Amino acid sequence: MTEKIALTPATHTTPPAKFSHGVKKGNILQVAGQVGFLPAEEGKAPT
Repeated sequence: MTEKIALTPATHTTPPAKFSHGVKKGNILQVAGQVGFLPAEEGKAPT
């Protein structure tokens, strides 16, 4: 069985939950995204 490798580039922000930006399994690469938002101040919701 081929091992899954989670991909999270060092230049990207950490995903908000236990998600990764992509997963590689064998010769298949699955990518995902997240909604962009403006940087928020500490303790305030993103805008």
